This record gives sequence, structure tokens and C-alpha cells, in this order.
Amino acid sequence: MYILRLLLYNLPGVIIIIYTVKNFTIKYSLKDEPCLQDMIQSVKKAQNDIFAFLNVPQSLTNIEIVIYSDIHDFHNKVYGQLKEKWNVCAIKEHVIHAVSPLFPGEIHKYSDMLLILSKAVQDVILNNIFNGIPRWLGITILTSKLMTEQITYSKPQLSHFKEPNYHNDSESYFIANFILNKFGKNIVLELLNQPNDYNEILHLSDEEIDTELEEYYKRSD
Repeated sequence: MYILRLLLYNLPGVIIIIYTVKNFTIKYSLKDEPCLQDMIQSVKKAQNDIFAFLNVPQSLTNIEIVIYSDIHDFHNKVYGQLKEKWNVCAIKEHVIHAVSPLFPGEIHKYSDMLLILSKAVQDVILNNIFNGIPRWLGITILTSKLMTEQITYSKPQLSHFKEPNYHNDSESYFIANFILNKFGKNIVLELLNQPNDYNEILHLSDEEIDTELEEYYKRSD
């Protein structure tokens, strides 16, 4: 294992630190130095947890993380405009961009940001192994423990995700939890390998999946 720490002057008076250890790199400013070790531990745990869930040897997935000390700077650099206050992390061209746990904005707190970072790391790893993971299969929300309760702010339905831009973390987490508890981890792994064959794998039509989800939702309420 090697560790590399570089200090670069990005703008006059602004120091960007590049911390590289083994297969991941974190770029951050001096402001974020106090949370570096927590971020490193979160990244390492996220890697261990997702490979343990998949039950495969750890492969070398190079992960690059850019940390922003200001949520507005994050929005402007990543999106070119201000976004919703809850939007604090994004993956662009395999690079994770995230707001610092020390400066998470108005919605999230320090511990939330570490879990959000963990989920993003696992997303990068999964997308490096599998192709076309369905938006409705929120496995990394589950494995990162970003959510731990069977809660959702709307009745979870697979049909909701037929809308091209539909995105709902609590619903996709609920669906993943439902499939894991009803069918087991091997079926989840089959879905990751063959996402387009989910009807055949689950032996259910879309309508039947929605009916089963509704029943599961009622029992969990």
C-alpha cells in the first residue's frame, strides 16, 4: 500500500490537497482536513461491505473523490447552477463530487454525508462490475446503510420508474429490501447480472410486482 499527499495551489491563497491511498484519491481543501480520516474510513468500509455483499474478491476499482467546502460551489461546479438543498453528491464521468461533511448545508448533517459518500463509492464499484443497473433497485442505499428503516414517502411501485426521469431513493431502497427479504441475495445478484430479465427471474409480471410491493408495504406500515 502506498500513500501520497500533495499540496497544490489551485487559486491564489487556496490550497487543494490530493490524498491518494492504494486505489482511491480524495481531493479536498485545508478546511476539510479535520474530516479526512472519517472520509477515508467510510470509503474503506464501503468497499469492504459491497464486495462482501457480492461475495466476490475485491477488484481494483480506482475511485476519485472531489470534496467541496461550500454547497453553492458544489452546485455551480458540478451543475453550472444552484440545485435543491438536499443535492450534495453526484457522480460525473466516474468521479464522485460531494459536499464536505463539515459543511453539509441546511438539510444534512456530518454523519449523513459520510453515508452518502459511502453509497457513492459503492455505486461506482457496482457500475464498474455490472451494466445497466435498474434505477428501481436501490441496493447501495441498503448496503451503505444510508437508509435502515422500511420507510417511503409514497407507495412504492415499480411502474413509477417507467417514467424516464423518475428518481426516488426511498422507493428504490424499499424495492431492494422487498426483493432481498422475499427472494434472497442470490436473486438480487441475478438481477444485477441480468437486469432486463427481472420478470423471468422473479417469475412475476410488472403488475404482479406492484401488487406484491403494495402488500409488503401494508405489512411494513
